[in-house]
Amino acid sequence: LHLEDVVRPLHRRTAALETSDRLRRQLINDVSHELMTPLTAVLGHLETLTMDEVPLDESQRQQQVSVAQREAQRLERLIGDLLQAARLEAGGLELHRETIRIRELFDELTARHEHECRKRQISIRSSAADDLELFVDPFRIEQALENLIANALRHTPDGGSISLTAITRESAVILEVDDSGEGVPEADLPFVFDRFYKAGSSKGVASPGSGLGLTIVKAIVVRHGGKVMAASEPGHGTRISIELPVTVGQIAASTTI
Repeated sequence: LHLEDVVRPLHRRTAALETSDRLRRQLINDVSHELMTPLTAVLGHLETLTMDEVPLDESQRQQQVSVAQREAQRLERLIGDLLQAARLEAGGLELHRETIRIRELFDELTARHEHECRKRQISIRSSAADDLELFVDPFRIEQALENLIANALRHTPDGGSISLTAITRESAVILEVDDSGEGVPEADLPFVFDRFYKAGSSKGVASPGSGLGLTIVKAIVVRHGGKVMAASEPGHGTRISIELPVTVGQIAASTTI
């Protein structure tokens, strides 16, 4: 046994531990920042309400209360999304699978956003074979697609388009959500599913949202034994693809995270 054969695995283990520690510290910093922003706003507005030296009429008082309430709700959503992502990634949320028709799910999702799309003159359409089915947790898959549509709406300008497509490929079903937004810079694509990652735009403005929506999508898809991918061409939109196994045997063989 050569010394090099002993040292090399130790180096790899040390590097892995250093990477894990760096990611843990980065996650703590990200969580702290995201939670402190709405919390600071809530405390600031509540403090204003209690200051005798700041005279407020009833309208101004109600405005302060409204903003504090809105920020508190944002904080609640952030904490809920973070806990949900952690549970999904750790396998702590049980999936309740049943057979669903993709066409019916697409119809429900497009109908849900019809009003906003009509108001913004965004074309939203779906395409799936009538008999295309999947054995999945309906609530979780709907949640994943809902997150993708909400993300597409945030990035699609008025007058643009969004499409939902389902196709079969060998023994898998591919669910795709396309938008006609400005796209994601190539350098950001590998990180769009990371917690709190917000891709910048061509104008240098960070995208809106908590940065947890796509993380939850990935966790849901992985729990189903699938995978999720992002493709984008700046100036021409973004496509998020979810690939899910069709058969129960495939699912059982591929659910290890």
